[in-house]
Amino acid sequence: MARHKTQGKEILSGSEFIVLAFIDKGISYGLDIVDKSSGLVKRGTVYTTLQRFCKLGFLSDSKKISKQIIVKNVNKTQFVATYELTEKGKQVLDDNRRSWERIWQTLQLIESVLVNPTLRFPKKHQK
Repeated sequence: MARHKTQGKEILSGSEFIVLAFIDKGISYGLDIVDKSSGLVKRGTVYTTLQRFCKLGFLSDSKKISKQIIVKNVNKTQFVATYELTEKGKQVLDDNRRSWERIWQTLQLIESVLVNPTLRFPKKHQK
């Protein structure tokens, strides 16, 4: 996904926001993020997103040994990456959380007007 900025702040897509929010909640494995997102984050993009966030400085990663396996008589070690928010990542998440909360409030307001057309927008939303 192309990087977008407004007023010097990173703007995340919905799935990018979900990735950072899950990591903030302690879900730090890529496939766990896919599983917990109910299909909003796809398996094919989660690792690309995680790697890009590491390069941007939003996340730090660490490798943990998953298991030892033997392939064709050669002992191999499989590693699993875990991710953690950096200070920069926490700031980006907080900025985007406020934006998504405003979007959610706007959608709720629109829904209330659609359900009950006799309602009017509050004065601060009228032109």
